[in-house]
Order: sequence, then structure tokens, then C-alpha cells
Amino acid sequence: MYINSTTIILTILLIATIGYIALQLLRHFAFSIAVENHEANKILDDSEERLRSKRIMDADSAAQAAFAKVEPLLPVHHIAASAQQPVHSPNKKG
Repeated sequence: MYINSTTIILTILLIATIGYIALQLLRHFAFSIAVENHEANKILDDSEERLRSKRIMDADSAAQAAFAKVEPLLPVHHIAASAQQPVHSPNKKG
């Protein structure tokens, strides 16, 4: 094999083509890993969100049940009609 400009140009083109194909394969592989990781994180976040919302619903129902037991014991205050009028402080003008 003779080393001349044609063989150098062909060698550079061959190396560039192989390098480009290798980088595209690497990019595709990295992208597929990133997609799988994203899907796994999304599933994990969704399960945590479902668990959190279930805990909130359980806490709300427990609070409502506790209030239902205590509500009959609370005193009821009746507001008189005269109390509907605004009360002015003697120290303030207005």
C-alpha cells in the first residue's frame, strides 16, 4: 500500500464514518437508559403520591369522626341582634 493523498483522505473519511456511527449507537443506548430511568422515577412518584393522598384521606376521616363525637358536647352560643352592630372603642376615633 502506498501512502498518498487518496489513501489518507479515504482513511480519514472511514475513521470519521465509524466514529459517527459509534457515537450514534452510544447516544441511542444512553437515551434508552434515560427513558427507562424516567419511567421508573415516574412510577415511584405516582405510588408515593397515592400513598400520601390515602394518608390524607384517612386523617381527614379520623378528624371528622373525632369531631362528630365531640360536637354534641360543644356549647352553642346564640348571638343577640344587638351584637350585630359594630362596637367602637372609646380611645379610637371613627
